[in-house]
Amino acid sequence: MLSTLPKQLTSSFGILGDNAKLAFRSSPDGVQKLATTRNIPLPDKYWEQYTVLFDSASEVFSLIRIDDVRRALSTAPENVATLIRAVSARLFQLLLDHSFPSPPSVIGFASSLMSPMSPGGAQDSKTKEVLNCLRVLARVLPVVFEMEVLEFEHELLWTKEVVDVSRNQPSDGTQFVIEDEDDEDHAPASAAPITETKPALAEKLISTAIDLMFCCGFTIPTKLQVDHHKINHIIWEHGVGSTADVGTTKEFDANKAEVLRFLLVLLSRQIYYSPSIVLSQTCRYSAHVVQHTPRRLVLTVLCSLLNTTMNSARPGFQLPYNHLVWKGDDPRTNLVGLSFQLLCVILDYQANDAQDVETGDVRAPTPKTNAFRYFIAKLHRAADFDFIMTGVLGILEEHMGAVVNVLPGSRKPVQYLLETIILLWKMIELNKKFKAHLLASERMPDVIAYLLAFSLELKDKPQNHGLCRAISYIIQSLSAETAFAQCLTSPVKVRIPAKWQVAGTTADFMITSIYSVVATTSGALTSLYPALIIALSNCSPYLQHIGVAAATRLIQLFTAFSNPAFLLADEGHPRLLFFMLETFNSILFHHPA
Repeated sequence: MLSTLPKQLTSSFGILGDNAKLAFRSSPDGVQKLATTRNIPLPDKYWEQYTVLFDSASEVFSLIRIDDVRRALSTAPENVATLIRAVSARLFQLLLDHSFPSPPSVIGFASSLMSPMSPGGAQDSKTKEVLNCLRVLARVLPVVFEMEVLEFEHELLWTKEVVDVSRNQPSDGTQFVIEDEDDEDHAPASAAPITETKPALAEKLISTAIDLMFCCGFTIPTKLQVDHHKINHIIWEHGVGSTADVGTTKEFDANKAEVLRFLLVLLSRQIYYSPSIVLSQTCRYSAHVVQHTPRRLVLTVLCSLLNTTMNSARPGFQLPYNHLVWKGDDPRTNLVGLSFQLLCVILDYQANDAQDVETGDVRAPTPKTNAFRYFIAKLHRAADFDFIMTGVLGILEEHMGAVVNVLPGSRKPVQYLLETIILLWKMIELNKKFKAHLLASERMPDVIAYLLAFSLELKDKPQNHGLCRAISYIIQSLSAETAFAQCLTSPVKVRIPAKWQVAGTTADFMITSIYSVVATTSGALTSLYPALIIALSNCSPYLQHIGVAAATRLIQLFTAFSNPAFLLADEGHPRLLFFMLETFNSILFHHPA
């Protein structure tokens, strides 16, 4: 018996299911069957492997390749539709299953070691099946979105089924009553059928994903479950709208990230539109989320995402090179990044009937256009504004700490700097009270210094020029307020790279930074010039006691813009010279001495 033990162990363990995963790529009953066999029926057991085989999102993306789905769409599109229906149906079924979510037991884990695909083992737990459903859909749907013919997507995801429910309704008439004098000619006509319209598949997927965000035992602690209701729409973390933490674990954070990634895939349908029709073409997925989600659920989702992002900053001391010792994805970092991205996508959606409504001289969102933009605009508590400011500044400080660190590469830069700045821009744009609170804050000079420093760091990287443009728009928007110019007299207190440091005030740093962006980029950032020069012109009445270096930079900017070769190169360049003249005139007029 001992002589056969190694052979038994090898065949039983099967390298923990790797053989089955390799066979999924190579065998005729694996992913190849999706394109080679036509009309695979929905009840076929072939579809089960898509929900039980994979153990991570990376496995789904490596075992189901884009070319596999594209080939199936061209040769057997009905199979792709059936795959989406089968995986979606399993997802809906699992959400209603009373045994979900339940972690795999020790006995189940042991049995999974002996037989990787055995039922009841850790390999096919309910939680893993739900995650695989989300992963497979997130892999397949983008390929459907890129199709030029929209009928397939519309019929599969947005066609609503009308069902006859009259047969399930009790009859009002008396049964089995026979009258001798009944006249068949005067018998009452049969009642009209009662129909019910079921939600489209895409609507059910969106509502299911939102429910999974607040599923006890899956994304939030089991202790929050009330009776048998495992869906509890409660804000994830303390901050806006909540003063208490519900608690979390790495597993919950990882599950939240999977759900948010799936939602982000659905809401990213708009990137497949032509740029010319983005604002006029309704994205049905985004429109359903921002216009048809119940008010209470909108507030819960919004506050959960916002609090998760704002509680993420870790600007304090961290062990150097810690990110090199503990390799692999950090669930918390992934969750924060996806929360930022989902917030930015939702708050930015303004296509067709979701555009802000013009009231008087301003445009503002309403609950019917975009409920998320509307409730962001309605924030008014000073404590909420302080919480958001502290969170944003903490992230900016953490990223700058990685840039100016004495030990190169000892700290990992923040991966969601772009999303942080975009969210700050949306807050300033949508909420006038937040904008006023930010301008009145003593940390306003820090915000200016960080934004300008990041612009200087990224100006030579073409892939980050979009972020530089966003920063220039934020600076221009804030410069229109008097409080912005008044805070420029404060010194720069935050840490910035030594090569960008300037003696003097925040105004000196702003002037030299704008000069560096204009003079050292060889015309690559000409789209930024108007916003930055207008910001200088807006602040000029309050510029005083600027240093010699900053004054010299202003003269050099004027000289560069008045050069005929530059002045006549574009119809907008004379306006830049005009604003430079406005800057000098305002300085001399308001401070002649």
